Amino acid sequence: MRLEKSRRHKLRVHWPVSAETFDSLVASAGAAYLSEDLRPLRNVIETTSELGDFGAYTDVVEMSLGVETFLVGDSANATLGARGERCVSPTLVVTTYLSAELSAARVDQVISELVSAHPWEVPVIELSETVELVTSVSTERAEALA
Repeated sequence: MRLEKSRRHKLRVHWPVSAETFDSLVASAGAAYLSEDLRPLRNVIETTSELGDFGAYTDVVEMSLGVETFLVGDSANATLGARGERCVSPTLVVTTYLSAELSAARVDQVISELVSAHPWEVPVIELSETVELVTSVSTERAEALA
């Protein structure tokens, strides 16, 4: 076995979902990811080759449960709630990765696609600085790569 290291940007998207989708994630993460709520996000991930690219595996994402709360401001054009109302939204936090070798312009373009697909007026999308991912490679694959 050999360890491989790769440099990636970590990209997290907070995506609101229906209570039914949230419940399905608790029961079965696969069903939630394939829900209609996440179709716009899936479309961006599946059509953007740089997202979740790990060579032998593509479209790699992790999901975790979340709950967003917010107070709708006077100038908001809210998708959920009304001005002055405190809202609670079931949310999935979807994490994927981008190669650290991508140009800043391409990273901005990918994030713009996510913003355009996002249902919220002000989406929460986090881009972390470069992280180093460590993966193991089987002896047979390591020999083939050498």
